[in-house]
Amino acid sequence: MRLYLRGLIGASVLALAQGPAYAQGTYSTPSTPRIREHGKSAADEKKAQEVVAQLIAQAKAGVASHRYADAAKAADKALEVSEQLYGTRDPRLVDALSSVVYTRMSWDSYAASTGAKPPSGLSNAVKAQERVAKIYGDSDGIDPKARVAALVDLGDVYLYANDERAIQTYRSAWQLQSQLASAESADSLFASVGTVRLALPPNPTGHEEWVETVKYDVGADGRIAVTEVAGPGPESLSTDIRTKYTDARFRPRLVGGEAVATMGLSSAHRYVAN
Repeated sequence: MRLYLRGLIGASVLALAQGPAYAQGTYSTPSTPRIREHGKSAADEKKAQEVVAQLIAQAKAGVASHRYADAAKAADKALEVSEQLYGTRDPRLVDALSSVVYTRMSWDSYAASTGAKPPSGLSNAVKAQERVAKIYGDSDGIDPKARVAALVDLGDVYLYANDERAIQTYRSAWQLQSQLASAESADSLFASVGTVRLALPPNPTGHEEWVETVKYDVGADGRIAVTEVAGPGPESLSTDIRTKYTDARFRPRLVGGEAVATMGLSSAHRYVAN
């Protein structure tokens, strides 16, 4: 079993969990591969590309410093400039579209982890990832693996946003991978559950180190059923952890193209002494 390390708010909480997981408070950049450009650009196109790259860098910096409104504006502007340069269906839009997904979902995830009011704009992330999947699906000369990755990412975005299309999108990714390689490789792609949305409670002050262990099942719909929360922390912390897991969403395993439940999982969350 591979262990993955997650940190929450200044690394005050460390989590050891099964399967791939995103950092608490920051949505992971989509895994969709980028398209390489060929040939030299005209001077104006090169300048526009530089502007887009600078805006995307500003968006990333904004997320890193928790200036999410500024980050979202930079990502939106990068997409606007890219569309002026390439139109609305060009594969070269993917970097800017992915920046929109990253900034909006990072903002929402951070708000959930800190108890802040959820920002508006999550639908922008959904629409942006839908466009990525459609661009890769419709464009010629695209690596088929990029199409599979775009569908998996879209399923994750749907699941994060509680969109009922998530599971069918995972099925579509499984089917495409099966056609490209084999059913076994498609099963391998979805061989373990993946954390899509989980915001742990913040670390309380004035305590020794605690390790809280959560036992849970992941349903075929990605919802969590907690069976036990155990550790030296107060009952209020156990209750908060149980609630956060109940609100979480995990990408389910797929076997033979169908989502299946995964039982008997366990994660340990370390609350560092402070």
